[in-house]
Amino acid sequence: MNRMLDGVKSWNDFSQLKQIDEVFVKYAKYLKGKDALDIGCCYGRSSLIFAEQGLNVTGIDADPAAVEKFNMFAAEKNLPAKAYCISATDYVFDREWDAIICEGMLHFLPQSDAYKMIEKIQDATCCGGLNLIATFTTEGEAFKGKKTKTNGFLCPGYLETLYKDPSWKILNYWEVPSATRKEKNGIRLMQVASEVIARKVADY
Repeated sequence: MNRMLDGVKSWNDFSQLKQIDEVFVKYAKYLKGKDALDIGCCYGRSSLIFAEQGLNVTGIDADPAAVEKFNMFAAEKNLPAKAYCISATDYVFDREWDAIICEGMLHFLPQSDAYKMIEKIQDATCCGGLNLIATFTTEGEAFKGKKTKTNGFLCPGYLETLYKDPSWKILNYWEVPSATRKEKNGIRLMQVASEVIARKVADY
């Protein structure tokens, strides 16, 4: 069982656990009626909040239990959101989106695949669209484990550099300490996470 889903049984539980990115919501409300993609959506802890702002959200996640809960929560609140069980690496970017969200997923990929995923996200974002990308950096306890050395943990500041291209405008960028999910021993490790909110201002 996915430990991130422990205790998440209803919309009320979800509402208590959600961490709303108020900055992104501020910009997302101007995309009411537009289409958003959430890559690694889990049970919808962020994307369903954006659906409440009027975005039509499509979520993808490799965990069938998470997808089931996402769709249950969306149905409970009659939100314009639907999740599908498909991995990020298997997903085919065959259209443009007004907003693409990718939070807490990239570090599970090999580093080269994480970089390619960000490129795909940028290419699949329409002009005027938004990206919300959040992932762990190499700073912290979790990266010290040998099993993570080949994973997509980004160097501090690197996510920001990927959005300094003239075709993007960074609206917010920050790096903050963040607790990982619980390990098997019940301990949470501290890891610095980076997050960028950016708008695509031009297609080159």
